[in-house]
Amino acid sequence: MNNQMCTLLMTRPQAVSETFWHGLPPETQAVLDLCCAPLLSIEPLRFPNLAEADGLILTSAQAVPFLEKSTKRRDFDVYCVGPETAQAAGAAGFSARNFGGDANTLVSALIRDRPTKSLVHLHGCHTRGQIAERLRQAGLNVQGHAIYNQVAMPLSN
Repeated sequence: MNNQMCTLLMTRPQAVSETFWHGLPPETQAVLDLCCAPLLSIEPLRFPNLAEADGLILTSAQAVPFLEKSTKRRDFDVYCVGPETAQAAGAAGFSARNFGGDANTLVSALIRDRPTKSLVHLHGCHTRGQIAERLRQAGLNVQGHAIYNQVAMPLSN
């Protein structure tokens, strides 16, 4: 076997890259040099008033720290895209359910289940899937709010 080190270039936000790195087996870490060069910075925006919300939709674990810091409420039903987002929301004290790994699966499940609650989709400025709009068109009470911005960063070393 070649004893030469390889470089693992991680371009996700710093915290995500570090979580991935720490999840690697020690024998894998031993043959890699880690280079974190985030191409995005996650920056908070004004957080909405959630007084009228019964449930939340989260499509990224990036939303969880902002949610956790912005409200003491933990009584929301939280509908998540993907296990990482559901795990992060659960660790923050929310009752979170994973509704699949993409926006289409989440939208289909919510349209099928037809929650009567007032839902708020907390997301970044840059999104795909038009989740709140599609759910409103299906007759659900859903609002969308950008709570963070994904700001492009230059590649660093």
